[in-house]
Amino acid sequence: MVDSVVKVESLSLWDFDRDVLTDGLRSEGKLQAKDAKRLVARKAISKAGEYPGKRSGVLQRSIKTKMFRNGLGVYITHQMPRGQFRYPFVLVNGSSKNGIKARKDYIVDTFTSRRSAVLEMLRASLKKSIKADKVTL
Repeated sequence: MVDSVVKVESLSLWDFDRDVLTDGLRSEGKLQAKDAKRLVARKAISKAGEYPGKRSGVLQRSIKTKMFRNGLGVYITHQMPRGQFRYPFVLVNGSSKNGIKARKDYIVDTFTSRRSAVLEMLRASLKKSIKADKVTL
């Protein structure tokens, strides 16, 4: 695992443009959600250890992005209507009660495959958003 190091000298609150970073996070989140939807788009009945197959498309349509309240983060999750059975979560974890075996976690796999793109986006966004005397990335 590669650690990222950011050194900033003489930074104040007014030298940081949050909108640049928020825009980068939002666009990267949308790309990851799109990739996760692609992984569950296969029209087939899935077996344990595979990515879930698509029958009705409810699982695929439920994959959404949501920004953190402060705008400095994004996560990809399922937005299910209140009271509806939490099928996506049961698919990933499995359920002995319902007899469903665990499937591959497509959201985690998407993030893992796009990790380098996320780090590059963060570096570029931070470089653009910080207006300090000296920035070393």
